[in-house]
Amino acid sequence: MTTDTIATNAPSGVVLDNGSYSSSVTIASGITVGDGTGTAVTAGSSWTLDNQGTVVGGPVGVGLYQGGALTNEAGGTITAGYGSYGAVYISGTNPVFVQNAGLIEDDTGSGLIINSLQTKLVNTGTIIGKYYGVSAGGDDITVT
Repeated sequence: MTTDTIATNAPSGVVLDNGSYSSSVTIASGITVGDGTGTAVTAGSSWTLDNQGTVVGGPVGVGLYQGGALTNEAGGTITAGYGSYGAVYISGTNPVFVQNAGLIEDDTGSGLIINSLQTKLVNTGTIIGKYYGVSAGGDDITVT
């Protein structure tokens, strides 16, 4: 599998689609994606995202809307700052795997919102939300 790397700051955020990136994307350490005004990273189909940098969303930091995998590495940060959504928002019917060793935080909503089927979360980092760290509303969700 080919992995594309986002190696320059992207203040307007990124939309993961086949025209711009392969299905596996890494946000490099020291890179900031988003400026806190909109969704920083949007994936409308199944994607693999490895965050080593900083993702700053408004209502959503990372939105995985049709499955995939998200790894937030130690030192990686995903935040959102306004609205009732989450720093990470997951929905859809495809399987999702989330591994967090960094920080996921939303000071106005929930850190991680899961509204999907077959989601596995492995957390060794920190997930913080104003209302919930993790809000789960889907089926077949495993948290370790």
